[in-house]
Amino acid sequence: MVYRTLRGEEIDTDALPPEHRTVLSEVEVRYKRGEDYPDFFNLVNSQETLRRIGTQPDGQGEYWITPEVADLPIYKILQDLADRAGIKQGYMRPNKTDIVIDTIF
Repeated sequence: MVYRTLRGEEIDTDALPPEHRTVLSEVEVRYKRGEDYPDFFNLVNSQETLRRIGTQPDGQGEYWITPEVADLPIYKILQDLADRAGIKQGYMRPNKTDIVIDTIF
């Protein structure tokens, strides 16, 4: 399946590693359920999610969003879903260049 971000980037979800597909599936359920944006945003950026997508901990065991992490296809999808939830719930407005579509899965 191809996921298309608000910015028009197409990401092949079938090419994601198995753990990334599992994370995406779990997050997708919560997105479709309409989880409140603040909780959804926190889930997407949680230490647990960052650990599961392969982020390396720092010396104190904390997981941070580095440029390498931000470039991961799974991270791009998760952030896009958080943006969509924020737009849908009125916390954010789409950018002029965003391609807002309802059907993403």
